[in-house]
Amino acid sequence: MTIKNILVHIDHSAACEHRVKAAIKLARDYDARLSALFVVPDYFVPSYVEAQISADVIAQISEQAVARAKETQSKVKAQVKDAGLELDCYIEEGNIIGIIGDYARYTDLLILGQSQSDDPDNISEGLADHLVLEGGAPCIVIPYIGTRQTLGKRILLAWNESRESSRALRDALPLLQAADSVSILLIKPTSHNEKHTATQERVITKYLAGHDIDVKINLCVDNHLDPGDTMLAQAADNDIDLIVMGAYGHSRLREIVLGGATRHLLKEMTVPVFISH
Repeated sequence: MTIKNILVHIDHSAACEHRVKAAIKLARDYDARLSALFVVPDYFVPSYVEAQISADVIAQISEQAVARAKETQSKVKAQVKDAGLELDCYIEEGNIIGIIGDYARYTDLLILGQSQSDDPDNISEGLADHLVLEGGAPCIVIPYIGTRQTLGKRILLAWNESRESSRALRDALPLLQAADSVSILLIKPTSHNEKHTATQERVITKYLAGHDIDVKINLCVDNHLDPGDTMLAQAADNDIDLIVMGAYGHSRLREIVLGGATRHLLKEMTVPVFISH
């Protein structure tokens, strides 16, 4: 697999510029086609209010929202053009999750943003939760504080032998192969079987070596820290610029499918996170 198509979700938020900057970096690194999608969300008007608003007023509100979206789109186009790249731009109206999910099915990598409650223009809340399932494409979530100077040069791969972490590993192979260093974080309970762990380390190291990826194993025995906090601590200690992990939970219900570790990481993230399911 290679990355040849990248889709970035854009909005009016201050963090959008960081998201586009990250998408530009990745498009350059992989000689990929870059697309940007702005979704003007459906506006809910209570029935008791709708009866008092004319159709013309509702249409005018919609037109103003689309016009503002075009202004943001123009800024993104200029940002990409200044970087010497071409950009395919789209503006759609409707359900944001459904529309981004539809577009994501035709891309190799989806770039999303971290939610930011104090920015009313940031509409990223819940997007990663749903789109990692509905979009069918791996996602990179960019922190609203931005990224480091590099992206994907020093990768931390979270591994717990689950189907989801295996899927994330395979989806991230192009990134892992291009990285300068790859560390694998094995989080084990205090009662872990040392023989099984040693076998696991040997097998995953051999598998990645077959893809020309040299790795360093970091074994972390569960010390009652949240796994998300453990990943962030490892990222800080090792100057990591991308975390790769599977989105997983103990239930198939969409509301909790990401699992506590993934949710916590996306909330407190300080570096971009690649997630796949």
